[in-house]
Amino acid sequence: MIKTVRLSQILVDSYEEAVGIKDKINNGESFEALQETYGLRESNDIGFVSIGEGNPLPDTVCCLGTPLQISVMGLEVNEIGEPVEDEFQGWVIMKRLA
Repeated sequence: MIKTVRLSQILVDSYEEAVGIKDKINNGESFEALQETYGLRESNDIGFVSIGEGNPLPDTVCCLGTPLQISVMGLEVNEIGEPVEDEFQGWVIMKRLA
């Protein structure tokens, strides 16, 4: 099933940083505030992307590689996923916006 979602991300260099940020989120800190404080320059609202099995768009067009697609497939709006390693950028924490 293919679906279109709007995502925002916090991108960091290491697993330890990502887990620390996720812990802060779990303890009530704002995703957006942490994004500004800790995220690398690519940390932002990445917009709408198509994800899912049978996606006709190559990963370079839809912006998400397979591990990231899998991590956001089950997220509800405003839900924040667990840290996932992106093979090109580092560690990512995704929030589904729509």
